[in-house]
Amino acid sequence: MTTLVTGDEGLIKVQLTKEGSPFSINTSATVKVGIVTADHKELLSSVVTCLHTSPGCDWATSLISFSFPSTATQDIVITKPVMLELEVDDGGKLTWFIPIKLLKGQI
Repeated sequence: MTTLVTGDEGLIKVQLTKEGSPFSINTSATVKVGIVTADHKELLSSVVTCLHTSPGCDWATSLISFSFPSTATQDIVITKPVMLELEVDDGGKLTWFIPIKLLKGQI
């Protein structure tokens, strides 16, 4: 499970799959990610648009990489389990929810 500290800008990599296998994402697709509560009721961060040119990504094998700016996570109050919500719009929207461990940064 990926760990993110609020206020950090670390690179996060996520391998998406369809029916257990990687797939190709067109470089013209729109890929967005946000942090949501595990019950899917609340968006906790701003939404980040992922780019196929981001370091460490390989959209041909559905490997996504991104980072949140510190301002997107620094004020999150952690009271519930959270997940990443990833949306891929490649001529039709598909969404994945991926558990993430979110820790409160103190410095």
